[in-house]
Amino acid sequence: MAAGSSFLPYQGKLLVESGPFQNTDEYIAKRIEEHTFNYGVEVVIPGIDTLPPLISDWFTSTSNCHYFAHLPVHKFIDLDFINNVIRKGKFTALSCSHVDTGDSIAIIPTVVQIDLRDPAIKSGSKLYNRINWCLTTNFDIKFNFLMSWIPDHDNQFRLESWLEGHKYSIKQCSSIRKHHENLSVPEITWSYPQGFVDGVEDKSCNISNFYEWLGALSCDIDSSVGSPDNFISTYTCPIPNFTVSNSITSRCLGFISTNQINNLVQDIRNRISWPEDIPWITVNVWGFHDSPVSWKGFEHNYFVCGDNNYTIVIFPGTSTIWYIFATSAYDSYS
Repeated sequence: MAAGSSFLPYQGKLLVESGPFQNTDEYIAKRIEEHTFNYGVEVVIPGIDTLPPLISDWFTSTSNCHYFAHLPVHKFIDLDFINNVIRKGKFTALSCSHVDTGDSIAIIPTVVQIDLRDPAIKSGSKLYNRINWCLTTNFDIKFNFLMSWIPDHDNQFRLESWLEGHKYSIKQCSSIRKHHENLSVPEITWSYPQGFVDGVEDKSCNISNFYEWLGALSCDIDSSVGSPDNFISTYTCPIPNFTVSNSITSRCLGFISTNQINNLVQDIRNRISWPEDIPWITVNVWGFHDSPVSWKGFEHNYFVCGDNNYTIVIFPGTSTIWYIFATSAYDSYS
């Protein structure tokens, strides 16, 4: 009989930043911008039975679309593309490949290996000629890419014209909306993310348990029937909690830009008058598990775990937010 082996369980990282900040809107925009590749966005709002039109329109807007194209990598150093797309808007692209089994390509607004915004990348320059030769001669491989482009306001260039001659399509993000009745939700206090109120436990759910509950809700786990004899799930809503008669979750899936996410958060925070009995609102964002980069352009260590998500907790009527992000144990953030 073989000797027993001891395997340590995977340890991810759950990091939290909270508080009113000197400029909360700028803080939120900066944090959202740091996480380039986003696959899913979900809003959870307890205490309402109908989404405000501004939020509902965001989930069904035709602006929540992206490009799917089959291209060689050297197409991205085409000078027409660099001058009209890279330098006159915000462009991101991610190859539809598995980071653990093959080559992966990511194009982000910050420098990774080749800075397409470098002024030295121009016709006739040694840098451009060298890059062009390397990619066309030694790396003439085509990939399927997901692409998003937010052009500058005065930019009339059409990405479709650049894609002519290549197989591509424009895809609309899918949306899912769910209505919950008599849902038990955790009670959290905006000024006490650690779960202690005046040194006393059980007056506010701590962030770890709250985040776990959000995950269970996203997975459609019924936390109201978690008895020991339940063969599906023994999970129950953490305490303290309370029951709301109506709640809504709305989800968008696709290739979602940071601009779109920031617009959604600003709508929730600044452009809607919420009823006073709305305790909190969350915006949950999921990154691609096998994205080659996660936060701030740092490498994403998918070989251990694909954790690559964050949640913004908004407390209507206050300037306080919680920013919760879950990362792989080996991912860098700063």
